[in-house]
Amino acid sequence: MTKTTATNIIDALPELKTVKKGGKNIQLITDLPDSVKSAIDTYKDSDQKVKRIKELADLSKRVVIEHVTEVQDRYAQEGQHNKSFRLVGATSEVTFTRADKFSVAKDTTFKALEEATNKKFAKEHFEIERSLQVSPTVMTSPAKLKRLVGILQDALGDELSDYFVQDRSVVPKKGLDVAQYELTEAKRLALLALVKQSTGGLRG
Repeated sequence: MTKTTATNIIDALPELKTVKKGGKNIQLITDLPDSVKSAIDTYKDSDQKVKRIKELADLSKRVVIEHVTEVQDRYAQEGQHNKSFRLVGATSEVTFTRADKFSVAKDTTFKALEEATNKKFAKEHFEIERSLQVSPTVMTSPAKLKRLVGILQDALGDELSDYFVQDRSVVPKKGLDVAQYELTEAKRLALLALVKQSTGGLRG
């Protein structure tokens, strides 16, 4: 197979013109074939149109999701929770779905969730997730690190906090998307100030 090189495409190198722009020297190539100039214009025009179309699509998507999310909330408050809807437009249809996924605001405590909702609700729909990290003071101390290995070989016992940084985070359980509507609207909004549900999505 013949390797394509610059000599297969152009007959001679075009002239470079140096211009200053923004304090920098820019090398301009103005002597281009009409086909390449046309391709540049088409690319630029198409790229701008794609950006405008995407912006319009994103805006339209937000309008639909905001409206249908409120519809979903209203139905759920009346005891009829739907995870998805088929939406009919003037000439097309899309499906709206909203997952049972929530993110808890950083540093939110279990007590804060109890106060926002009530103890029974918090216990049923949230749990504390624990993780451990080796303390930096241990990692930089050969003596402590050696001691840690010995402890791990036997049992950590009461010395756990001396060698590990404990991390606790509150995570929601499955079903919170439906259960949130068991609360009064005031308590549900207080909950959503601490816990954010994933935004709904659309598909064709």
